[in-house]
Amino acid sequence: MKKVLIISYSFPPFNNIAARRYGSMTKYMNEYGWKPYILTTNSEGTLPVEIDEQLILRVGTYPQNKNVNSKLLMKNDLPAVLYLIRCLTSTINFRLRTIDRSVINWYKDVKDNIEYIAEYATESDIILASYGPPAALWIGRYLSKKYNKPWIADIRDLGALRGDDRNKFSIWLDKKIEKFLFSTTNGFITVSNTLETILANEYKKDTKTIYNGWDIKTDETDFVEPFPNSSIINYSYIYYAGVFYNHRIRSFELLIESLSNFNDENLILVLRSLGPKEIEEKIVEMAIRYNVEDRIVILQPCPPNIVEQEQNNAIINLVIEDLDTSETWSRGTLTGKFLELIIRKPPVLAIARYDSEIGEILKNTSKGKLCSNVEEINCFLREIIFKKGKYTGNESEINKYSKKNQARELSGFLDQMTISEMK
Repeated sequence: MKKVLIISYSFPPFNNIAARRYGSMTKYMNEYGWKPYILTTNSEGTLPVEIDEQLILRVGTYPQNKNVNSKLLMKNDLPAVLYLIRCLTSTINFRLRTIDRSVINWYKDVKDNIEYIAEYATESDIILASYGPPAALWIGRYLSKKYNKPWIADIRDLGALRGDDRNKFSIWLDKKIEKFLFSTTNGFITVSNTLETILANEYKKDTKTIYNGWDIKTDETDFVEPFPNSSIINYSYIYYAGVFYNHRIRSFELLIESLSNFNDENLILVLRSLGPKEIEEKIVEMAIRYNVEDRIVILQPCPPNIVEQEQNNAIINLVIEDLDTSETWSRGTLTGKFLELIIRKPPVLAIARYDSEIGEILKNTSKGKLCSNVEEINCFLREIIFKKGKYTGNESEINKYSKKNQARELSGFLDQMTISEMK
């Protein structure tokens, strides 16, 4: 059986989309001829570890203390000179996506523990490094060179090629650094077709889309009875659970405006919020402006099993993304939990740019609709409210996005990369 060393800063028990990507996928890889080793950090969280802990190398610690001031954390993590440079460059919006404090800290932790890692790296047929943070990529390059192994980069979010609003010189320098970083990689995997095209065109290397798919929940004891003493049990509700971001505010406003067009007090929007508080307040202000404040319910964070029950009992699950079309890459942004929603009974309403890949997936799977304006949202809500039973799903298409199927796709690409390396 071939072996792959997967470098992922996040891994269960920590619970984020990066941890779920390989935390769920790796348990299937043995079926397709690959034994995974994981190089990650020590962490705490709620996700189950679904592979043998002996296959996991934990080096360094994931920074999880949310009560620590981020600037103080950075100051403590960085040498004084580098911290001063970081403060000065931030005033002119000089930011690099190829280098951050993880490149100093975690990269050093790995090198300091190289004897612990050596056996796993030596045994591996290929190395897979998952960005972000960028330290994972630099570690992948380092281990590849040290042990003469091919490596591929997993790009879940564009690095230097994502311009954003940064200083132009920082973008130019970032691209130069990234070109050097990827000069030794054998290929890429990424999370959407748009990003696949961008990476393949830029670096002229084999690239493959491996989705952040859905997984079957095997431990039914994790479930709870739906809504014990819940304030939303008697309502028809549209449901969103997660973090709020400023670039998605306009999409929320479209939905709130649409709600104002439905004179139905039983139809509410439930937000299981992970913050930040200031954006929660903006949403409340919008609700007041459209006179639907009594139909917006903001709930505190809760365990994942309760979120799953609330998702299962919604009339619509909500996906929110940016409406802006000025950057090509954002067409391929598939929010972390999006594909985990298509296996649930309720349909999915996605509010995002009109050409988002989300729309293609929802159309192919018959699990919902992409909307980009109030009129489209109104139409979708009428379909769901008055024509119940639509968007029941295309099972064969939905199955394409399972973690097991994505593990098969990944294993096939690893086969391709190792065979080409031997030629």
